[in-house]
Amino acid sequence: MSSEKTPGLVLAGKFFGFLLLIVGLVLMYDTWAGINPLGVSFSALFIFWGLILAVAGFLIIFARIEE
Repeated sequence: MSSEKTPGLVLAGKFFGFLLLIVGLVLMYDTWAGINPLGVSFSALFIFWGLILAVAGFLIIFARIEE
């Protein structure tokens, strides 16, 4: 079997990265703006994990990993 990625697999990876990016950005915005969808007080952990998700999504979308 060839080690090349099919276009569908690449597109699925980019879509997953886009979802991570959106979830991370929404989590950070909701926490910063005080919308508080989870019913808890402001926590820097929400900002931290939102940033981690956003960076992971960005890297999945734009990083090129050479073998």
